[in-house]
Amino acid sequence: MTRWYRLLDFFKLLAISAGVTLAVYVFPLLLDLWVENDSKDSALYIFLQKILNAEIHFIYFLLMMGVLGFLTAIIYRQHGEAKDKYEQSEKDKARTLLGLYDELQYFDMQKNLALIMERFCKKHDSVLAVQVYKYEELSQKNTLVCKVNYVDGYVKERQDLNGIMQRYYYLNKDIYKTYTRAIEDFVKDPNKAGPIITFILSQVDYLNNKPIRALNEQDAFYYAMLVDAYSLLKRYYPGVLDIIIDNRKMDKLEALLKEQKRVGIFRGILLNSFYTFYYDGKGTKEGRQYITNPVVLRNVKHIILITLDPFLLNEDSEAQMESFVETFENMLHETFEKEYNNLR
Repeated sequence: MTRWYRLLDFFKLLAISAGVTLAVYVFPLLLDLWVENDSKDSALYIFLQKILNAEIHFIYFLLMMGVLGFLTAIIYRQHGEAKDKYEQSEKDKARTLLGLYDELQYFDMQKNLALIMERFCKKHDSVLAVQVYKYEELSQKNTLVCKVNYVDGYVKERQDLNGIMQRYYYLNKDIYKTYTRAIEDFVKDPNKAGPIITFILSQVDYLNNKPIRALNEQDAFYYAMLVDAYSLLKRYYPGVLDIIIDNRKMDKLEALLKEQKRVGIFRGILLNSFYTFYYDGKGTKEGRQYITNPVVLRNVKHIILITLDPFLLNEDSEAQMESFVETFENMLHETFEKEYNNLR
């Protein structure tokens, strides 16, 4: 668009220059017409005749056109440079304002998020802490890379809690697609249990056929996905048969899985729904229970991590945990949707 405006300005200047030049040559014709209809003895005629007698040869015409063209080009270039400089200045201002606006939105989100987490923790005795992470899935050839970043958290007094600032998780892309699609189809419609059953059976067959000495950390995570898929299936179909894996292999896989720190968040991301797990280590965090659930805030994927004291939960602990997730998500959506509407 800027290019067309500059061309238009150039043609305007060229037209003015041509008009001035033509006027010089049209002037005698206009003078003759005027003379034919007026007196030759008038003072105006005598003055104009003196101007006319100063003849302009063709070479002077070319020189005049050259000078006018040169001046036109200079004016055109200066005008274009000034216009480009102005437009660049406006773009820089716009970028600066957008940057400041994004920073303001971010700090406002952090403030609201901190208040929500504090209110939620203080409202429920069994909730020890809440953390919120954002994540994104990246593709690298045959591998899916999940990048997780810490956003904010709230911890009650006299509670020890460690958060991960940033972590990368890696998974075979084909396994990821098969697993997530099977889970998604099953959650949408539990009657479509075919894909999730196929995934479970294929992983059982894979692990049973692999020598125990060859089992590695990647196999341990496949085992974790198998367990999570089976647990989800059993939630809807309690009578489903148990999976059978060699006990020695299962012990080794569980030992390898314990060595992989903080995989609970990634397992929750892959399930893309309510997920709960326990802390298997020793120390002050022994026995703690965790809930994860994905949520989208401002078009960015986030995952909630709620830390619980299982001894303070009700008898129907799963229903209570699901209600915690629902309550916290409602608080988030209510606050951020209201904020979004106010911004609009």
